[in-house]
Amino acid sequence: MITTNIIGTGRVAQTLFGLMEANTSISVLGVLGRSRDSLGDWSRGKGIADPAQLRPAMVHIIAVSDSSIAEVAQQLTHLSGLLVHTSGTTSIEKLRPHGRIGVFYPLQTFSLDAPAQPDQIPWIIDAQHQEDLSLLTALAEVLGSSATHLNDLKRKEMHLAAVMINNFTHHIWSMTQAWVAQSSGDFALLHPLAKKTLDIALQDSTGHQQTGPARRNDRSTLEQHLALLGDHPLAQIYQTMTESIVQRHEKEL
Repeated sequence: MITTNIIGTGRVAQTLFGLMEANTSISVLGVLGRSRDSLGDWSRGKGIADPAQLRPAMVHIIAVSDSSIAEVAQQLTHLSGLLVHTSGTTSIEKLRPHGRIGVFYPLQTFSLDAPAQPDQIPWIIDAQHQEDLSLLTALAEVLGSSATHLNDLKRKEMHLAAVMINNFTHHIWSMTQAWVAQSSGDFALLHPLAKKTLDIALQDSTGHQQTGPARRNDRSTLEQHLALLGDHPLAQIYQTMTESIVQRHEKEL
């Protein structure tokens, strides 16, 4: 049985709590929040607002905003066990002066409305000692997934890649959906294309299967598209992406 404490009340903290509470091989001993109000019913009576009340556990998981990690870690110096954060960009050193420190970063996007399945959450881990790396690997495996050991720099690079393929594409899709709605269009017509594009992108690392007017450097169509967008914020994105695609494939034309 792996015992844990969760520090935080946001989406990552709530998702972790749900995953661990549903797992018979993990026992969540407590959930630390800024106030009782922030803990709510989701913490199932395990919420506390005083760090001194945290019980001894094998792993203490800080799941707060990046800017708060160091401050929170300073409040937990009395704890034994392994202290980790869940950030993709914050250095492991922010957890000092705690003796045993590590990272347990979920490479996934979290929504309370549509929780991720445990086997769809790769965990990026780091720690100062081999026994702690083994503990985090075991925790990931108990959760039904896998762990990959990356240092601070490599984890930051992976986080950047995650932002590009998740946050940026989501932003473009949501803006496009709003633009289509304003034009009295049916965005559902684009669903099959969106799914097909994802399948191709996951298989085509070279961009060889890239299609579209930018890939062909079809200036007539490109100009028509920009005219349709006018001064909409999508126009700048369209122009930037077009130039990037043209430059990447210009030798193939």
